[in-house]
Amino acid sequence: MGCVMLICMMTGCTKEEAAPASSPLPTLVAYINNDKQLTLFKEAFYRSGLDKDAVILNGGPFSVFAPIDSAFEAAGLDLNAIRNTEPARLSAILRYHILPGRINGETMIGFFSIDLTSLHATAKPRVCRNYEGLFIDGMPVAVANVAIGDGVLHKIKGVCHVPDRTLLELIRSRSDLSMLAHCLKKFPEMETLLADPDYQDTWQFVLGRGMTLFAPDNIAFAANGFPEEADFDALESDMQKSVLSRLLIGGKRFLPDMIGGLVIGIHIGPEQAVPNLVRPGARPSYILEKGARKFRTTGNLIAPRIKQPNIGGVNGVIHIIDQIILP
Repeated sequence: MGCVMLICMMTGCTKEEAAPASSPLPTLVAYINNDKQLTLFKEAFYRSGLDKDAVILNGGPFSVFAPIDSAFEAAGLDLNAIRNTEPARLSAILRYHILPGRINGETMIGFFSIDLTSLHATAKPRVCRNYEGLFIDGMPVAVANVAIGDGVLHKIKGVCHVPDRTLLELIRSRSDLSMLAHCLKKFPEMETLLADPDYQDTWQFVLGRGMTLFAPDNIAFAANGFPEEADFDALESDMQKSVLSRLLIGGKRFLPDMIGGLVIGIHIGPEQAVPNLVRPGARPSYILEKGARKFRTTGNLIAPRIKQPNIGGVNGVIHIIDQIILP
């Protein structure tokens, strides 16, 4: 999945700062022992037992996407939380951030968006590079291309969580999406898609496996005239499906996959496989505004805003938005 699009070398990726070469270069373990921005990464690394992992100690090269301290804290993993988290859980999280091979400005040229193998047993993170820099699962790299003896290290501004639930399970797990969860019961075909862990959208051959859901939260439903479940239930069935189908597009797209005015919308299809989910001639496109979390649609007078992006699931990504997408 994921087709690498080598467009060109761009001088605008100024956020990538190559660390000066040194000889000999420190290993990953030696580097994190002395970096003041990675004290929580170091704590998690040792707590997880990865400091004794034979593959990490003797293998390589690796590309390590190491969350900085503020990223761990924002994810609720401060020092005390790390020390009280099961080592196996920490190991799974960190392995998801460690990828075989060197991924840097020399080995990966141009713009790309691709799912790559990690040291996690099953999950593959999405690595993206555009004119704003390098990203993993939508998390921006703060400092890129730090050379270490057993690979390369990138400091990132967020913690990537290993996807372990389908999009439907994620929706049902969130109290702020309870209205959406109710509405989806009116559209079982869409529920089936969101619950399918192996969904492959053949229309979206570039971004391949998975889907992207723009999920209005409860506040968004209320602001658009549906404060109560009964208000949505009162709509005719075709209108209910029209409202819901516009929230779903093919291909797994984190926010960096859409940055820069990219046309991001084609409803999931084909129609014969998903009755009533899409209609021929009714495939509106959504264009993300450059440098913003807003995207233009044909029906909304005010551009919907992405309130919380990049919620990854095993079969795609959810972006929580502040409006319903109108026809």
